[in-house]
Amino acid sequence: MISYTELGHIRKLLETEEWGAILIDKRAPVTRRLFIQRDDKRYCLHYMRSGKTKPHPHKYNVRVRILAGRYKHHLYLGGNKLYSEHMTQGSGYEINDPLLFHQVEIEPQAYCWSLMINDYDFDYPHPDCISTAGNDLQPIEPQEKAWLMKEFRKLL
Repeated sequence: MISYTELGHIRKLLETEEWGAILIDKRAPVTRRLFIQRDDKRYCLHYMRSGKTKPHPHKYNVRVRILAGRYKHHLYLGGNKLYSEHMTQGSGYEINDPLLFHQVEIEPQAYCWSLMINDYDFDYPHPDCISTAGNDLQPIEPQEKAWLMKEFRKLL
């Protein structure tokens, strides 16, 4: 889980202008991401609207906390669904195994503001990992980035 100490650290990072900002619009749900790298961690702040990802693994240990809104989270292992859970403000989860796949499902007209911390790369990531790198994603316009930063400051 994400500790209150880490949340305080991220609040301080939001005082800087060093955050990158991209629009992830090549797959559902459309996501606005702010991100910053510090030491061995990558902090990502997501604003997502309705949509459903495909089940996918990550190449690194991931911890997520829902800051506002909601989504349904599905977890899979070997193609079998382990569980589904409604995630709401304050809830969270961790993906700590390269063989775990997960799926995010945001209902129509719904939204979610979340924090994702990528802690460390797995030694043997799953070959089906998806990445935003090399996908010709566009930066978020400065005015929208400023709005996102302001909203995340309120939530953290």
